[in-house]
Amino acid sequence: MTSLSSSASFSKKKGQKQVHFEVLKTYIVLGETKKNKTVFAKIRWGMFVRYDLRKWDLKMTTPYKGITFSKEELRAFLKINKPSSQPGRSLSYKVGSITAKIHETLLNLSTSIVQGVAWNKQVNIVDWGYGKVFDIRKWTDKYDRCSKGICLNAKDFSQFYNVVLLVINEE
Repeated sequence: MTSLSSSASFSKKKGQKQVHFEVLKTYIVLGETKKNKTVFAKIRWGMFVRYDLRKWDLKMTTPYKGITFSKEELRAFLKINKPSSQPGRSLSYKVGSITAKIHETLLNLSTSIVQGVAWNKQVNIVDWGYGKVFDIRKWTDKYDRCSKGICLNAKDFSQFYNVVLLVINEE
């Protein structure tokens, strides 16, 4: 496990509201492009400490799309089913102007109710139009809406799983 640590505070304006966050520990950088990087870290978002898988700018001063996990959700993540080698039936869902083809649901991490709507945080194998990826995000029961989330290729997903295993065993 790569254990990078940074302990700096930042704040980002979101409309008129400020969102305060502090990167407590960076566990691994899974991918980096010229513009951003995908990072698994422990972050304090306001009053809450969460494990976070997200894209950031290269200096880690601006968070982009991603998803947070509680410790219980990380423990549940370790019980993930291995993807089957048999092609199962795939389900296509239109989300805005994009079609998501869900090939397999590997795990339901948690369910929360927001304004009477159930949102399921899931790990799926999805094709967003550029090939199958491991996709972690919240979906409604009917799969007609989804939250921002994160997609990982097989190599990054395997590295993420191994780091989660080490994090849970350390703490």
